[in-house]
Amino acid sequence: MFEVNASANEDVPDTAIFGIISSRDTALATRTLAIGKDLTLTLIDYETEPPVKLRLRLKGDPNFAQLYERLRRTVRCLVKAIKSI
Repeated sequence: MFEVNASANEDVPDTAIFGIISSRDTALATRTLAIGKDLTLTLIDYETEPPVKLRLRLKGDPNFAQLYERLRRTVRCLVKAIKSI
């Protein structure tokens, strides 16, 4: 599980913006999305009484998984090249 802050943009109604809380959560969120499978996104509002919980299905994108792996390989190559200097 990772924690995010979320917001919507009224000018782009089909887009949500997620702000990951910590760098550990950022890595976990990226690895989770990189799976490329459908996920369940649970939104919880703790400021209401009782807290409101909403579960949404998030369609996976296999292209994201491929892009993420390509990016990881590129970063590993760059790190290796920098270390050899």
